Amino acid sequence: MTCAAANIADFIKRLYRMLEDKSYSHIVSWGVTGDTFVVHDPTEFAKTILPQHFKHNNMASFVRQLNKYDFHKIKSNDDETRPYSEQAWEFQHPKFQLNRRDLLEDIKRKVPTPRNRPTQKDKNKTDDHQITDESSPDDGTSGCSTAGNSVAPAPQSIHQDLHSQVENLTELHADLTGQVSALSRNCGSILEEIITFRRNLAAQDALLSNLYQILTQQLNQGIEIISIFLLIKHISI
Repeated sequence: MTCAAANIADFIKRLYRMLEDKSYSHIVSWGVTGDTFVVHDPTEFAKTILPQHFKHNNMASFVRQLNKYDFHKIKSNDDETRPYSEQAWEFQHPKFQLNRRDLLEDIKRKVPTPRNRPTQKDKNKTDDHQITDESSPDDGTSGCSTAGNSVAPAPQSIHQDLHSQVENLTELHADLTGQVSALSRNCGSILEEIITFRRNLAAQDALLSNLYQILTQQLNQGIEIISIFLLIKHISI
C-alpha cells in the first residue's frame, strides 16, 4: 500500500471502489461529466449495494456520511432537463472525480468549527457580574454560585451537525415524497391502460360475435340455396 493510499479515508476508498464496479451501473454510477456520482435507484441501492460495500442498508446514514466529507447533493431546477430519472440522487465533491484517484487523499472529514472566543467586551461583562455578586450581602453562598448554575451553550459544531442532519432528512423526505408521487402516477397510468385494454377486449369480443352471426347466417343461406338447387335438379330429372 502506498503512502497516498494509506492517507485516503476508508469511507472514500469504499465509495470509489463501489463506482469502479460496472455490474450495477444501472443502480449507481459516475455522472455524465465524471465529476459527480449518481444513485439512479435509491431503494435498490439501499437494499443491495449498501450492505455489500458499507455493511448497512440505511440510506439516511449514507447521506450523513457523505455530508461529513463535504459532499453536496445537486438539486436540479424544475425548468432544467434532467439527464437522469426523477428518483435519482446526484452528489458532488470537487476532489471526487472519475479516473482521479490521486485526488482522493485530499478529501478529509470536516473539522468541527470551534466555539468563538469571548471578546474583551464579553470578559468585561463577566468581570462586572462577578464583582456585583461579590459585593452583595453575604447569604451563605459564594459569588461563584451564579456561574456554577449557568448552563454553557451547545458547541457550534454540534449545532452545525444537527442542522446538516435536519437538512438531509428534509431532502430525503422530499425525495421520498417525489418517488411516491411518481409511483402513484405510474400506477394511475397502468390502471388506465388496463381499463382501456378491457374495453378493447370487450369490443373485439362483440365484433367476433357479430362476425360469427353473419357467417352463420350466410352459411345457412348457402345451405338453403344448395338444397333448393338440388331439389330443382331432382325434379327436372
